[in-house]
Amino acid sequence: MAALDAAAVAALLIELGRRTALAGDNYFRAKAYQRAADTLSALVEPLDRVIAENRLCQLPGIGEAIADIVTKLHNTGTHPLLEKLRREVPEGVLGMLSIPGLKPEKVNILHRELGITDLDTLEAAVREDQLKTSRVWARPFNVRSSTGLKFANTHAAAAICTAPTSWPARLPKRCSVPCPA
Repeated sequence: MAALDAAAVAALLIELGRRTALAGDNYFRAKAYQRAADTLSALVEPLDRVIAENRLCQLPGIGEAIADIVTKLHNTGTHPLLEKLRREVPEGVLGMLSIPGLKPEKVNILHRELGITDLDTLEAAVREDQLKTSRVWARPFNVRSSTGLKFANTHAAAAICTAPTSWPARLPKRCSVPCPA
């Protein structure tokens, strides 16, 4: 496999950060992956040169641990932690993060306790008022999530973009439209 460029590694770091947040890991670690992705997307020189010259740790937001992850992602296109998290959290669960106001903790509860795996099953659960049976959900959430689902569905083309923080950080990883830079 050819080495990935900075934009591709940044997209994988964003995915790693989202999956880390969904796994309930340290909030600051998830934010650190996002910051590193922002730094890599702003990189003006080729990533392979920065890695070859051993200068990754000189970039803002990239310490030794993240530099190791970036190097492995650059060279192989994957990382053991990312693969582990991909096995644990289905792709559709990441899509639920595109709903405004729906935090990773709530998405985790929806997935683990209620078996909701994507936006379609969440929409069906809201429509059928199934969330009220859970101890953590209330009627106001049903109203808010219904509105959020409408937003996520009507803005789906724009919401499935991997652009770093110029777009909201809670978007799914698949790109189907050109990302504004």
